[in-house]
Amino acid sequence: LPAQQSRYWAGNCGAHTPYPTGTPSIPRCAPPGKTETQTQAADTDSIFTLYRSLIQLRQITPALQAGDFRSLNTGSPRVYAAVREYQGKSILILINMGDKPVNEYAIDLKFNQPAGSYALQPLMGTGGLAPVVLDANGTLQDYRPLAELPANLRLILEIVPVP
Repeated sequence: LPAQQSRYWAGNCGAHTPYPTGTPSIPRCAPPGKTETQTQAADTDSIFTLYRSLIQLRQITPALQAGDFRSLNTGSPRVYAAVREYQGKSILILINMGDKPVNEYAIDLKFNQPAGSYALQPLMGTGGLAPVVLDANGTLQDYRPLAELPANLRLILEIVPVP
């Protein structure tokens, strides 16, 4: 069986080894060209930092831990959208999985919320999104929060009533 892939934690390979004798089967330090965890932790655009942020957001947002989940059709294979709802809170997840902007998309929203005007409050990502006006069924057809979704966009948004 192949050895489990290890995470390379530090760049100082010679300072300390946890093995009193012998040679470890998996190298403790990153081989040349590999990204170390310390480097990724310091990089705000790394996958390590993204996962850390997502885990922290999930820990403080009950609607991301439990409740109803629905995938939404976006009309684009590069755009992923989903809704999570729990205890009266509604969360929209919107991701451009491509490395190019997308402007050919639209989302048919359905929330367990009463008719009215709502704003999308960013829990992750940026603001400046189109308002949401739900009909009597809690729906909005062909919604586009942004005219163009930037490459690699990751938005997690809470729908909140506009007073």
